[in-house]
Parts: sequence; structure tokens; C-alpha cells
Amino acid sequence: MDMVIFTGVESEEEFKHKRPEEFDALVKAGKLESRLGPAPATWWINFARVIGFTAILIGLTLLVLTLSAYFT
Repeated sequence: MDMVIFTGVESEEEFKHKRPEEFDALVKAGKLESRLGPAPATWWINFARVIGFTAILIGLTLLVLTLSAYFT
């Protein structure tokens, strides 16, 4: 699950892994520090995970119920 949706901040490691070309370009231009934001609090990350997994669980439950209603 992509935590950027909930926290609005991406860690430097994630950014480097997901977009290596953009990361390298920012490092070469010296603009990487301007892209980095403050890390969210641990409680906020945990809260976002709970909300995200709850949303996934609700979505899967609705999918199963819809398919079972359709095929029966």
C-alpha cells in the first residue's frame, strides 16, 4: 500500500527506489533537499495503515458479496 496517499510524504528511500532517474537528476541539480518534507509521526503512519487496510477489506468484502449475489 502506498502510504503517500495518506501521509502526503514519501521517504527518500522510496523516492530513490520508485523514480531513480528523477532522484539522480535532483541530486545532480542540488534540489533534493527542497523535495524532502518532514517525516510524519509514527502514530499517523500506523493510523493510515489501519485506515488503508480497512478500506481494502471493505472493498474485498463488497466484491465477494456482489459476485455471490450475481452468481446465485
